[in-house]
Amino acid sequence: MFLSNYWYVSARSKDVGRTPLARRVLGEDIVLYRTEDGGVVALRDRCSHRLAPLSMGELIGNEIRCRYHGFRFNGEGKCVAIPGETVVPPTMRVDAFPSVERHQMVWTWMGNKDAADPTLIPEWPWLERPDFAHFHFDFTIDVPMMAIVDNLLDLSHVHFLHKLLGADNLIHDADRMEVWRKGDGVYFSRKLRKGSRVKPGTYLDVGGAYLLPSICLTTTTLRKEETQEVIPGPMTMIMHCLTPQDENSTRYLPIRSWNVLTRPQDIAELEHRTIFTVQEDKEMLEAQHRVRLRSPKTPERLIRSDEASVDARRMFDDALRQSMPPEV
Repeated sequence: MFLSNYWYVSARSKDVGRTPLARRVLGEDIVLYRTEDGGVVALRDRCSHRLAPLSMGELIGNEIRCRYHGFRFNGEGKCVAIPGETVVPPTMRVDAFPSVERHQMVWTWMGNKDAADPTLIPEWPWLERPDFAHFHFDFTIDVPMMAIVDNLLDLSHVHFLHKLLGADNLIHDADRMEVWRKGDGVYFSRKLRKGSRVKPGTYLDVGGAYLLPSICLTTTTLRKEETQEVIPGPMTMIMHCLTPQDENSTRYLPIRSWNVLTRPQDIAELEHRTIFTVQEDKEMLEAQHRVRLRSPKTPERLIRSDEASVDARRMFDDALRQSMPPEV
């Protein structure tokens, strides 16, 4: 069901502090907190004694104390104190998960700890650009992760679904989508020649990628027709971080980077438009999922613009099969 040997965003950095924070990642409950020096700890969110959620407890220095019987665990998951006991059994511990901070978010590794290489986290260089504004959001959408991937890899719905964003986005009238694979990614690009931003001799390059297992990128740039050179002007770059909570619920944490809007009133307007747009996606995706659950045998009829999302699902399914242990 899930690919565990990858990094997943478990929370925004600003949401993790000295109060235990409960999260669910790949069907597992974890608790996040910061140590006194600012580091991030991620532990399985259940005391090894009576399985009480550690997220209901409190921090004592760099340790978390269970609210039920006062057992204390350090950042490695080892139980270091039991009230009324002089000996702590070595089996009295909880799982700890490697976690690092990148792009103002906490990334947690739920699989084999020895494979947890921080260099595998995708780069997002736009955060280093002083001429870009950035927004981090956090939503829960009650659908499987790949349903959101489908939505992000076919943007032809924008004109119809999104009231504030889509009136001038005639992506369904764009050139045929180009789709290709590179490494652990499926990439797509479409040339949009209609709309108020598009002048003769130019086109909007609407594209992006799906990166195993849970990252989507979407980009919009204006280019010259003859040379494909980027024309200075509005440019939107979005990293969509998708973290399955379970098989029917996904935490959606996008980073939106925008190179033009720098005035406070423009930034506030962009934030409003983004939240409104995601709510429209959420409403449609959850309604669609309810129909799928009620009619599991009803097939979906796909068209050309579904090419990227279909290839992304194939890549995910191939990776899932390869991760399975061999049958005995």
